[in-house]
Amino acid sequence: MIATIRDGRVRGERGASGLAFRGLPYGADTGGAGRFLPPAPVVPWSGVREARAFGPRAPQFDVARPPVFDWLFSRQDSAENCLVLNVYTPSLEGRRPVMVWLHGGAFAFGSADVPVLDGGPLSAHGDVVVVTVNHRLNVFGYLPPLDNDDGEFADSGNAGMLDLVAALRWVRDNIAAFGGDPDCVTLFGQSGGGAKVAILLAMEAARGLVHRAIVQSPSSGFRVQEQGSGAAYTRELLSHFDLRETERAALQRVPAPALLDGMRAVNAAHGGDDAFRPVIDGRSLRAHPFHPQAPDSAAGIPMMVGYTATEASFFLALDPQRERLSPAQVLRRVARFMKIDETDAQTLLRGYAHHHPGAAPADLLVHIATDHMYRLTAVEGAERAASQGAPVYMYRFAWHSQAMNGFLRAPHTAEIPFVFGHTELAGEFTGGDPQARAFSVGIMDAWVRFARGGDPNGPGLPAWTPFSAGERQTMVLDAPDGGGSRMENDPAGATLALMAGYRRFVPGSSVTYRSD
Repeated sequence: MIATIRDGRVRGERGASGLAFRGLPYGADTGGAGRFLPPAPVVPWSGVREARAFGPRAPQFDVARPPVFDWLFSRQDSAENCLVLNVYTPSLEGRRPVMVWLHGGAFAFGSADVPVLDGGPLSAHGDVVVVTVNHRLNVFGYLPPLDNDDGEFADSGNAGMLDLVAALRWVRDNIAAFGGDPDCVTLFGQSGGGAKVAILLAMEAARGLVHRAIVQSPSSGFRVQEQGSGAAYTRELLSHFDLRETERAALQRVPAPALLDGMRAVNAAHGGDDAFRPVIDGRSLRAHPFHPQAPDSAAGIPMMVGYTATEASFFLALDPQRERLSPAQVLRRVARFMKIDETDAQTLLRGYAHHHPGAAPADLLVHIATDHMYRLTAVEGAERAASQGAPVYMYRFAWHSQAMNGFLRAPHTAEIPFVFGHTELAGEFTGGDPQARAFSVGIMDAWVRFARGGDPNGPGLPAWTPFSAGERQTMVLDAPDGGGSRMENDPAGATLALMAGYRRFVPGSSVTYRSD
């Protein structure tokens, strides 16, 4: 199957779920003299380019995950020639809504080729075009600029975000060749991907390229680093390679594995805190995305914003002590993670214990870390988004996995197999049974309805009321054996009110609650 786009002709393949075009370049190689710089355009080609295999993922460290999350693993080689995307479509004819997915992994790791992100089932079920994107990560995509930098590397702090702007421009210019509608583009992503969605809404360069947005489990996407806050990391990285501030161009010649090792050493020197992530640079990003208010560039864009009920259980899955944590251990972990003293941590724990009677110490840790890192961020971001006029639909994903003896419940990433229609692929996590598949169909329907018309309401769900700051109307998405999906105003609001009295989660903070 051959499609003709602006840069040339590409050959995809037909599968059980429709057509797939993989590894399509939307930018030039970012290695060598292109490292840390804004993306350059693709050089057009003659003949037919094969698009039946995934392209490279961005250079990164692999992250350990338990087997129950094997569907999140990428086995693709990495390279700096990573500006590639994948298109899944029912047909090259027609004019369908387009759903552009941004992968998670904070801003440090991740890839669009992981099995659960195969967009075929979602595309076929919803009659939409699904696009998944790779882009630069970690030090390659987010080298903090030095103070008041207006030279060659002035855009290095947001190069990875500029990659995504280039990908959206590619969608605008080419998606009609795949049966997609460039005037109906929904940007959606989870975790770091959700954060990238929020940041793109605040970038003037992306204005007009996105028509709806779904922000899933953002830990810090409604705020980024302050201007100049990461400059010390860049200086330390230069020092690691015995370079001066004026010798940043020499970093373009450092082998990629060595540069990753240098980044890891710098982060370790800061207790694991990571500044190799988006920053207010006064250029492509001039303010926090949704703090203290929604950006003008997001006005008129309908949004869905949500979180899972027990986000933090995902990060405790590899902790062998997770079900044996003592109250003293939890107290220390809460104080360290939230950067508060143990007296304040004890007060917070008592409050959560009051609202979660009978909860084990580990459960209290999960609820506190979830609220601090994810839920409060999502709710406050939704409040600011709702103030800009377009409707905002809030959700709480409450479906419980029975994996790992039920410890996980509704962890970070839980909704992804349901959104993409891969409950069988993630069977160890979802159960892979007809009930999971039926629940997935309802989730896909809601996401597709929103992509098609900016409103997730429809058969299979109660009336989904738009979110307002006063009522905090939230759709609790759950299977029938968990009570079924239902609307609630400010679910678990009492504990969120407790959390709101403490400092906010700081972008790039190390996830220190997962070990002693």
